[in-house]
Amino acid sequence: MNSEEVEKKDVMQADESQNKHVSVYTIDFPTNSELRKKLNRPAVVAIGYLIVTTWSAYSTASATALVAGGLNVFFWGLLITVFCIICAAASLAEPASLCPYGNQAQWCSILTPNKMIATANIASLIWNVCGFLLISIFMLVQSRGHYNSAKTAFITISNQSGWSTSFVPWVSGLSQAALSTTAFDAVAHLAYEMHEPHKDVPFGMLSAIGTNGIIGLLYAVIFIFCLPANAFDLLTTPTGFPFGQFLLNLTHGSQVGTVFLILVFFIPLLFTGVDLYVTTSRIACGFASQGGLPNLVGKVNQRIDAPIFAFIFVGIINVCLAWIYVGSTAAFTAFISAPAVVLGWTYSAVAASMLFYGRPVKQIKTKFNLGSILGPFANIVTIIFYLCLTVFLSLPPTYPVSASSMNFTSVILVASILAPILTWFLYAKRFYRPIVTD
Repeated sequence: MNSEEVEKKDVMQADESQNKHVSVYTIDFPTNSELRKKLNRPAVVAIGYLIVTTWSAYSTASATALVAGGLNVFFWGLLITVFCIICAAASLAEPASLCPYGNQAQWCSILTPNKMIATANIASLIWNVCGFLLISIFMLVQSRGHYNSAKTAFITISNQSGWSTSFVPWVSGLSQAALSTTAFDAVAHLAYEMHEPHKDVPFGMLSAIGTNGIIGLLYAVIFIFCLPANAFDLLTTPTGFPFGQFLLNLTHGSQVGTVFLILVFFIPLLFTGVDLYVTTSRIACGFASQGGLPNLVGKVNQRIDAPIFAFIFVGIINVCLAWIYVGSTAAFTAFISAPAVVLGWTYSAVAASMLFYGRPVKQIKTKFNLGSILGPFANIVTIIFYLCLTVFLSLPPTYPVSASSMNFTSVILVASILAPILTWFLYAKRFYRPIVTD
């Protein structure tokens, strides 16, 4: 099969209760098909969990919620976000079971007219969960006698942003939860290395949000009862890291103890970075297979069983982002915040394609099927949630707005629209090979 072709196979599944006509799309990219199948289901679950790793990401982004909304947004914001993103994961899981080797663009196109690696991921998952337990128990023990009341933790809204209304900053505080629960689709980009991708990709995406949602909410409850209600000293800490200052206070000024605790949840983030790096390289490799990037990026090194040039390509982009941080922290913050919105657009595009065309017009049946009620519900929640997120994540975090507090996310979002358009006319129009569906 040529790299630009898609073969559609209609499979009759014999089910004990009923016979279902299931459409299965397969995309054969020669570069990706050279990768060995080394990911079993536990490894897929581990990768999904580690990529999202909500509880540790939640700690590093605590400053946003402290300013916009206070303690209760830690829990309620995460609860709302987890519910909406589970709907997004379910919306993507349906087309993923239809075509696990694709991505958001390919799913929209269809819907409209090695053991060591597995072991390492499972070991990382165990470390992550143990780290969560260690940090949580430490906070509970060290904060005993000084817990916040239930009213302070769940009801009282703190507004230190300067906005005259508490609603805008509270909803803006959802950005912390959104950033801590995004990128669950990364599991799909490793489909060529799975033994049963039609089953494992949907399962991996939903388990990524399910496991992180449960652990994240447990962590949020502990966090809001232990974190001081008046967190001004945390926000103004000279370290620039509110959670680090919080741990320093709990250890009574012990720098050694604080560094140890920070390492406990930073080490899982290293594993998360590796998994994200791997999945991003697979996206670049697949895109190059379609002609969207130079062919060199799509070549797989057989000796190390990885697209080495895709790794280099992604690495260069990461280095450029690091230099942006040196020049402007506000611009860098926008660069790392905007992907949550842009990914949301791609999730919404898949959900809309399934809602308005894939389900009612093409009447597509997938191996993972949400049904005629739950499916549209999940699709609608996904679309509405990410539309709202786009608006509120683009607002400045504090008011009045200054050059240092300006939110440049909207600028990055506009650039993320213009860049593909420009790339299309300058390069991709001549070389890109879109997938073909029946």
